Amino acid sequence: MVASDFATMRDILLGDPDGPLGAVCDPTSPQEVTTAIHSILSMSPSDRAALRARCIRAAAARWNWEVQAARLTELYTALQVSEEA
Repeated sequence: MVASDFATMRDILLGDPDGPLGAVCDPTSPQEVTTAIHSILSMSPSDRAALRARCIRAAAARWNWEVQAARLTELYTALQVSEEA
């Protein structure tokens, strides 16, 4: 995955516990976008396979609707409780 170099996307892609899940770049710089894409496409087949496996693991464990929905529900519940207090 290649994403814009915004704090949240950087944390997701580069700070994942399984290791990097892709590359980030300045979305306003065609050169940076090209470099980020090239960094993925120029990986060896084994490195690309490892990246793919990391992405699949991270999607199953952390970055999916079921996990994120549970986190949002917890957050909304906590906000509701704090407003009632």
